[in-house]
Amino acid sequence: MTRTVMAEPAPRSDRMSRKWFDYAAAHPSTSVAIGVVALCTGDLPTREEVALLVSLAVDAYPELGRHPVPRPAGSAGAPGTPFRLDRQIFEVEAASGSGQTGLRAVLEQLTAEPLPEALWGVWLVHGYATGEFAVVLRGHHALFDGLLLADIIACALGAEPRPTRAVAGPPPRRGAYAAALREARALFRDRGRAAQPVPPSVKLTGRVQYMWEGVPVERMREAASAHRATTNDVYLAALAGALRAWAPDPQWLAGGRPVRVQVPIGYPHEAGRLGVRATAAWVRLPCEVDDPAERIALVKVQTDRLRASLRNPHTGALTRLVSRFLGRFDLDLQYHPGWMSMLVSHVPGPAATPAIAGRTVTAGVPLMFLPASQYLATAMCDFAGVTQLCVVADRAVPDVGELAQQWVHQVGLLGGHE
Repeated sequence: MTRTVMAEPAPRSDRMSRKWFDYAAAHPSTSVAIGVVALCTGDLPTREEVALLVSLAVDAYPELGRHPVPRPAGSAGAPGTPFRLDRQIFEVEAASGSGQTGLRAVLEQLTAEPLPEALWGVWLVHGYATGEFAVVLRGHHALFDGLLLADIIACALGAEPRPTRAVAGPPPRRGAYAAALREARALFRDRGRAAQPVPPSVKLTGRVQYMWEGVPVERMREAASAHRATTNDVYLAALAGALRAWAPDPQWLAGGRPVRVQVPIGYPHEAGRLGVRATAAWVRLPCEVDDPAERIALVKVQTDRLRASLRNPHTGALTRLVSRFLGRFDLDLQYHPGWMSMLVSHVPGPAATPAIAGRTVTAGVPLMFLPASQYLATAMCDFAGVTQLCVVADRAVPDVGELAQQWVHQVGLLGGHE
């Protein structure tokens, strides 16, 4: 299928996109792509069928069909000009009968390769298991955040994305600086070098590995209900328990060092527009606490405060202010291992049970990027009735699969199933 997109309006140029392009240029061995893997059963769809799904997403988000603005240095294609969508669809055959190991090997290889010219693409992966295949959507973080990625997937699957609303302009400057000062005080109140679960003797390779495990969405909801919490609270509390049990460095919590994680909070996007609309929130994981119920109570106190802060139009003023003056150095500071223990994200899946060209989708695996100088990051996604936790880690980090399994065990403890 050949389809050239001539869509308006032209993509916008903004500081947030430029910040991500500059960060990627400063760390060439770090892939800043994020994405989702849809695990499917049935016969393999044709490229034409996949192209039809892609066209649905482009119809809803016309900027997908044009070279992004701004462009990374040295890239081909004039900013804002259209390109053929069929050149963004790729087919990869994994080692025959290699199972999930073979699929992970393909994903890890894709992460090591440059993104396509348009900075996003769809990969059809097959061969790893009879009657199974995976559809992978990946793109540069300058184009997408987690909320936007979820909406694009919903459009491609013919599902209804979350309702959009007109995005308000920036809040009045009056009060913004005071809000930024309050956020800075709260941020630096939690002093101390961040705890790292992996010992410094483990040297980063710059290559990644993926491991994932899933639990039924209903089990997450049961655990949340048992503690009058949200599924995000369950995610974070279970991660705290999993890190406590898994950490390769037995001394990582010595001296009361905080396990400080960044939890990106997304805001609604203007209908049909790409970009990143998110601010950095910080949560201290109570890994030092032995009791699962106490851990989720401590997490809930922090997340309740974060949710309440979102009612203030000035929330995120510090992130906006720092981004304006520091650009990509803002990301370097946020992701510095002395300040951040790890990045923890949540990609919401479509509300309806999805299908791809009539084939059944059994689960969705979120692909988080691994910041430079970090050992690991996690992302959670609810998809087809299954909540998947995906851990992305440097290849030098040992026993990453055990961390994902520990998370499943901790969810069971919170729900009374273990």
